[in-house]
Amino acid sequence: MSSVAPTGDSDGFTQRFYYILAAGCIPVRVDTYYPDLSFGRVAWPSKQTIQWHRAVVLLPPEKLRTVGLLPMLANISDTQIEKMREYISRVVRPHVLFDYRGRQPDAFSAFLDELLFLAKERLPPLDKK
Repeated sequence: MSSVAPTGDSDGFTQRFYYILAAGCIPVRVDTYYPDLSFGRVAWPSKQTIQWHRAVVLLPPEKLRTVGLLPMLANISDTQIEKMREYISRVVRPHVLFDYRGRQPDAFSAFLDELLFLAKERLPPLDKK
């Protein structure tokens, strides 16, 4: 099953995007803020650990207007849908759910992993002048 995940009133991600993933559905993102950008150029959460092209259908608004939502979705093979759902279940859902008992990695640990990566690879050290 898939569900449309428009960008909403911000260029980031709304709650509905995470709810869709938590439910194990494939998000269909219609990006009205950056309609010409590909997966690699859109800001995605947990970008260092999730390959979003394997979990999300990204629809440019112009193509949506000319072709339509249902024909575009009908063009995705059953095999591709099953691969996406399996990837969401195995990799993505643990990044959006919380394990309150602390038995396995969850959204909080994914957030910390992302911060550690950014601190190590992208952010300048604060103690250097």
